[in-house]
Amino acid sequence: MSKVKSREESRVLFLTFGQDTNFLNGLEAAAKRLEYQALASKQFTDVIRLDFNSIKLLPNFELIEPILSSENWGFGYFVWKPFILNWALTELGPLYDYVIYADAGCELQSNPTKIRHFHRLLRELETQPCLAYFTELPEILMTKSNVLTILENESDKFRGSIEATYILFKSDSGAQLFVREWLRICTKDNFESLMPVQNESDGTVKLQLHCYDQSIFSVIYKNHFKRFLTPIRPKVLKNGKIGMLEEFIYGSNFIWPIRNRSAQTRLNKLLNISAISELSVCLFRVYRIVRRAKQKIDPRSRENKILQLLIPYREAGFISER
Repeated sequence: MSKVKSREESRVLFLTFGQDTNFLNGLEAAAKRLEYQALASKQFTDVIRLDFNSIKLLPNFELIEPILSSENWGFGYFVWKPFILNWALTELGPLYDYVIYADAGCELQSNPTKIRHFHRLLRELETQPCLAYFTELPEILMTKSNVLTILENESDKFRGSIEATYILFKSDSGAQLFVREWLRICTKDNFESLMPVQNESDGTVKLQLHCYDQSIFSVIYKNHFKRFLTPIRPKVLKNGKIGMLEEFIYGSNFIWPIRNRSAQTRLNKLLNISAISELSVCLFRVYRIVRRAKQKIDPRSRENKILQLLIPYREAGFISER
């Protein structure tokens, strides 16, 4: 095994994409904000912000061009994401030790505590070339049936899906093979796996929660890798900001997946203080202990530990959509 490089020796590429569409306005401004935050953190060797004009100059652009449209959700159901990551890992990979991707809606805050947390995640990439965050929404609710069939383990469809909002890669052949498969499945059969499920009678969307590129990412992630990261997505209030208590609990985060589609930050600047971040590490551990204890007390969790994740969604009627 090669020696793990120190923080100063590691070469890290940060990558994001922002393109305004009919459905998602503000992403270009959000991407510029995230680019500025990434540069200001001084934790990346290079920061690359892409948009439509730049990706159409990349090799093999014709592979995804037919589906790219401002009329489609996510500017082509987010097919550009595996495309630009495949380009970054294949073409630029040899220049870097790590490639970090974050959606334009993410935010970045840095202080010594947050930076230590980030570099701890980078060290974890030495045992697995890709790391992403687990969600509590079971795969069966987030992914249509023909994509679910890709899962090698049948029980994985009852486990939480894996989020493609913020992804960490080690720049090696394992990550390249994974992203190449992600892109291949997204583009095969005229992008069929990306498309939303339609009702045959009236053509309306049937499975509202199908997550396009992320659904495909999630199932092949589970096929390739065993480890995932603890969920860090806090609830966003109606005014677009995060509650003070939640910022305290999650305050050690370096990159926040909060979907801020604007040029202004929504995170509390006062909480970007090392002492508060250190306290948040303790609060997060307490939060996890209390949550696990609650799950053990809940009689529903004494049944099947996997199937119990479905209970609240079955009670809410979501399962009938499948």
